Amino acid sequence: MSSINNDDFGMNSFSRKGLSSNNSLPQKEPSLSSPKDGETAPLVPSLASLPSIDIPSIGLNNEASSMPTSTLRNSTVSFEPKLPEYGPALLVPQNTNLTVITPRGQWETLDSSMQTAKLNRTLRAGLSNQRHYTQPIDFIISLAGSEATKANEEYGVEDGFPTGMLARQVRLATRIQTAVGQIDNSFGIPKDERPVGIAVVSTLSDDDHTLQTSKKNLCGSENVEKSLLAAQKGRGSKKGPLRPTYVDELGRPMMFSAGEGITLATLRTGKIGGGKSLTAYASSSPIDSVERQEENWAVLNHILDSSVQPVVMPPIISIGGTSFDAHLAFCDQQRGRQPEGAIQFITTQPQDRLPNHVAAAASRKKFQSIAGLVCIDNGDVINGIPVVMLDMSDEATARSVDAELLRIALEQYNGLQPFPIDRSDILRAMEAYSRDLGKGCEEAKLIIQESTGNGNFTERSLPIQHRELFLSHAVSMNRKRLMRLATGQDKFESLSNDVRYLFTRAFAQAYGRNAGDIMLKDLELHRSKIKMAQIILHLPDDGSLPLTKAFQTRLENSVTDSITNLIGQKEKLPVMANSYRIPMQSNEQPLISIRLMTHAQDVFDLLQEDTPEFFERILTGVSVHEKYKEGKRGRRRILENRIWQNENKALLSKSHRGMPFFRKWADILDVLKRRVYGHMGRKRNNGWGHGLQSDSGGDQVE
Repeated sequence: MSSINNDDFGMNSFSRKGLSSNNSLPQKEPSLSSPKDGETAPLVPSLASLPSIDIPSIGLNNEASSMPTSTLRNSTVSFEPKLPEYGPALLVPQNTNLTVITPRGQWETLDSSMQTAKLNRTLRAGLSNQRHYTQPIDFIISLAGSEATKANEEYGVEDGFPTGMLARQVRLATRIQTAVGQIDNSFGIPKDERPVGIAVVSTLSDDDHTLQTSKKNLCGSENVEKSLLAAQKGRGSKKGPLRPTYVDELGRPMMFSAGEGITLATLRTGKIGGGKSLTAYASSSPIDSVERQEENWAVLNHILDSSVQPVVMPPIISIGGTSFDAHLAFCDQQRGRQPEGAIQFITTQPQDRLPNHVAAAASRKKFQSIAGLVCIDNGDVINGIPVVMLDMSDEATARSVDAELLRIALEQYNGLQPFPIDRSDILRAMEAYSRDLGKGCEEAKLIIQESTGNGNFTERSLPIQHRELFLSHAVSMNRKRLMRLATGQDKFESLSNDVRYLFTRAFAQAYGRNAGDIMLKDLELHRSKIKMAQIILHLPDDGSLPLTKAFQTRLENSVTDSITNLIGQKEKLPVMANSYRIPMQSNEQPLISIRLMTHAQDVFDLLQEDTPEFFERILTGVSVHEKYKEGKRGRRRILENRIWQNENKALLSKSHRGMPFFRKWADILDVLKRRVYGHMGRKRNNGWGHGLQSDSGGDQVE
């Protein structure tokens, strides 16, 4: 399945007026608007709290013809005026007098010479008529890969919760916008303030882009209508239909408005599928995909320039080809708009849940992806953004990602502070941990043996890690149970099973198949691989947890003491707990997330031990005479070793010599492959050891 990204489309009942397409651009056939009656769905607590459904395609079983005729008057999706045949083109008002904005729009080509003027024109129109034109953007959420976007889920409403990629995303955008509220309007029209502009940017393979954005799939489905309506339940800003406002060179929707202040951008890679193996780069260079994304990002950045406080979050990705295309575009396009303390979430399948027949390939790709994300120097801005590996197919973990996005938005626009300390204290403490225990310490480096020429060897350290790396997981916790911990009615020991579960699921990102010599229950091994633990508590701000400073301190102590009691008795584990109060629905439970700081080479060590297939010898041939006359076993080779070699060669393909990232990626993978296999295909002993000139280790004193 291809890697794809998410989009958000949020709609409400909308009385459609006749929109003419009075322009000279060739048009596609008129679109069908599928209607919706006045039905509403129950309020949704959070995009990520929704159940995960693994369905390969969007459900389009209910066609418009099966809907009552009366519902044809309203729609949550509108493709009017009809799309131009080619672009890039922008939807602008027909009238040039911006003091009176009419709903009649037309498509106009967009070239670099007039891009700023036309975007400003349509932005002013969107501020006055929120249902038709480009909306302002202040806060951008970027996603890539089918795991992060829930792209394979059917549309519908389950127990009041909207399902389907676009409905989930519009719910997230609505939730953040409602929580933040009004901000300064730099244009000053029609008012001095406006709702904060939220954009969700999705990078999709071409087949997934068609599936998620075509008129045929979005219009005429009652399931899509219902899910989009449910996603906007409780929205404070003006609602509007999902409407294309910008199309790319092939006339395909690249940007949608979804009512006041919500934008959904869908970026195409130009490729069918994402590709799970690095060998795909030998036949399909990402240069075209990255350049296409950069052109679209230029439009988004023009819109973002009108914001007083522009924020761009690092892309949430998986480890597929589409995700890495999005990551490369982010590295090239970033303009330092990431907030201090931002992190990049990487969702992958836990090792203990990998099917046996793909476990070796999946582990190898995870190994290679960590190297590409963490072990390449991409400059101070990217290097300062930690990588957090987790499993977003888990409901509580996915909710914790949503909560982090909401938390950062509230910090940037509303001045949210952790309780009861200052946010800057957390940032400085994490910097100290990074310097002394994380990527900046000696133990994060590889130990290289070099011959002195007289039969002896000397050792030196090689820095390989440029970004911090965390393993993470989250659980939801009953409000009353947290209150009992805060008031001392329950002791910290009552959390031991929850903490053990958090550690186990976080470490499952790196090992746990029980195929090697290590098992997830090995807490002593856990401790040896952890440098420090950060605990994040997301608590409701609605007064249901009346925590005084003393109660809050006792709650945080309960969590930290439980961790220390479980895993830090023999060797002390540094632990930091931070609490944030954010808006939650009454049926949402608080969240406890754990982030375990580790080193890249520690994860490589675990993946290697967890995947014995890396060293299996595969029979390649033997003659009848050799087998029965000479008793030979036949010719064998370590298949995985050969696959690694071929994949490294693919990164050096001439087709992407213009991208230095691939040369750097190939170089570090060559170093790491040698650490795995050593000489002549034999497994290297202690390839990931930390000690310098010592077999017994010891204290490091400066």
